[in-house]
Parts: sequence; C-alpha cells; structure tokens
Amino acid sequence: MARRREYSGSGSHGGYSPRERARVPSGMFLKPESRGWPVGDRRHVTIALQYMQRGFGNRSEYPKLLSRLLQIWPPDQHPDVLAEVEQKLPSIANMSDTRRARRNPTPREAEVQRMLDNPPPSWKAMMAEYGLEPGVSPERFYGTILEYTPSQGKYGPKGRSGHVPPESVRKAAMLGLRLSFKHNYTSASGIGIARAVQLAIAPSVWDRTVHRMEAYFTRHRRDQEASRFGDMDDPSRGYMAWLNWGGTPGWEWARSRNR
Repeated sequence: MARRREYSGSGSHGGYSPRERARVPSGMFLKPESRGWPVGDRRHVTIALQYMQRGFGNRSEYPKLLSRLLQIWPPDQHPDVLAEVEQKLPSIANMSDTRRARRNPTPREAEVQRMLDNPPPSWKAMMAEYGLEPGVSPERFYGTILEYTPSQGKYGPKGRSGHVPPESVRKAAMLGLRLSFKHNYTSASGIGIARAVQLAIAPSVWDRTVHRMEAYFTRHRRDQEASRFGDMDDPSRGYMAWLNWGGTPGWEWARSRNR
C-alpha cells in the first residue's frame, strides 16, 4: 500500500504556520470551502477529534465532519483513524454511520465482525474491562486493547506503519481466532485476541507490533512442548495463543522484519 503524503506543521504541538497552512490542499480540510478544520496529518486528525470532544464549533455539523474525515482517511487504509473516532466520539460515530464507512467488508472482516457481535462469555467479560460492548468494530477493538500491556500499563510509540502481514500469518491468526471463539478462550488482558484480529484484517501493522510479536514468541516457545499443542479438537491454551500471534509464520516474519 502506498504511503500517503502528510502535511505536518512546525509548531511546538504540530500546528501550522500561516505559510504552512496555505500549502495544505483544500481536500485536506473538513471544511474545504472555508479551509477550516485541517486534517493534513495524523496529529491534526487527533486535534480535530479533541475539538469535537470539547464541543467546539457547531455540534450539529459533527456527523458531516466525521463522514468527510473518513473519506479523507479511508478506514480500509487507516483503521487507526476509525478506531480513534469510535473511541473519542462513540455516539457521534453512530450518527455518521462509521461501520458503513468501512465499505464492503471482505469475508474475513465479516467473520471477525460476527464474532464481535456475539462474543463468547470470556471475551465479553474481557471486553467489558476496556469499556467495549458486543458489536464493537474490529478496528476499535484492537485499537483500544493493543494500547495496553498485560498489566494495564500504557505502551509507548507505535513507530512506523507499513509492515504488511503475509497471508500465512493472517491465516494462522484467523485459525487462532476461530479456535478461541469455539473454546471460549482469552487471556485476562485479551491482548492475544486483539492481536489476532489485527493480524487477520489490518492492512498493515506498526513497528511496535513486530517487536512485540518477536518478544512474545521468544518468551513462549516452550508452549510448543505441551501435550495438546496442535490438537485441533482439544487445543491447549498455549496453542490457541500461539496462533493468535500469527503462529510459527508470524514468528519467522517478525524476526525477518526486526533484523
């Protein structure tokens, strides 16, 4: 996927100088006719959403502004933007119909959404810890959970995006999701389930993701010695977790990306 051009500002908080603002194309404003509400880079997307959280401007325009935001930053290419919209402004997101903004979901995306619409009891309890309810979008699901460590600390910068998981990794993660759903499995933190959703459907993942993947497999490589590791009928928890992180293809891929 081609990396889009972003228009960043040089101010202390990323703001535009008058000259920089003049160079931003009209198509990168939520109000192009007046060149208001710039969203030329991810920093300005966050600023715009924070303004809406605080009630700046005409609130009746917010659904229209969010719909335009998702045209400029399409959810199929920038799932993190949709996740931030749904996290910061859930009620307005529903008004602007952000789920429909995902366009036509792939069969894999539709299957993941069905799981989140009707999660097994362990998933539902885990989701409640993050303030997530059944029916949450996949992007908001993994975008919320993957910001935390297992001990509920906040993770650091995501780094560069652009690591596209191979199909073998996506298939392993999807198999892990299916087994976890069938056997009502999740860890307390839910990070493995969120990782599987991300690897299965996200267009690309961050530097932080591949670093955490390699660290996970290094810590858990002895899980492969469990008696039910690889058992499709009665899988061990370690086997389901291993697949959720992309399985052996995920380990090999993460190591290759981290070299």
